[in-house]
Amino acid sequence: MAPDTARRTGGPQPSPTTVGVQGRAATPVVLVHGFAGSSTSWSAVRRALRADGRTVVLFGYPPWASSVDDLAARLVETGEDVLAATGAGKVHLVGHSLGGVIIALALTRDGLAGHVDLVATLDTARGSHHARRGRRRARRSPRRLTS
Repeated sequence: MAPDTARRTGGPQPSPTTVGVQGRAATPVVLVHGFAGSSTSWSAVRRALRADGRTVVLFGYPPWASSVDDLAARLVETGEDVLAATGAGKVHLVGHSLGGVIIALALTRDGLAGHVDLVATLDTARGSHHARRGRRRARRSPRRLTS
């Protein structure tokens, strides 16, 4: 993934955009917006992370185009792609609202097992089935941060 370019996978759905500094040792960060949000929701956070030398991936999706399960599968693929592109061993995942639920469900998948260093969720429903499953899986991670 090249800096400041959009990459498409899986048909007509928008894909993550990677921005940041390639070749840096800092753990890359994937930002997942909430329902009816967009990647621009993370503008200030993205700028701050980039200023810190981090590679930042904006995971975007239209709220009407996919199921949460499909989005979680795409997030797993995105995490794997980020790790391959940056050479990092782990990734940080940050989600707002539905983005946190998508992360929680993605954590139940094997593709990210052992490759997530930190999870931060903001205003994410804690009572959903997907969120509970993801929290149980995240407890096995070395570090976690939740709202």
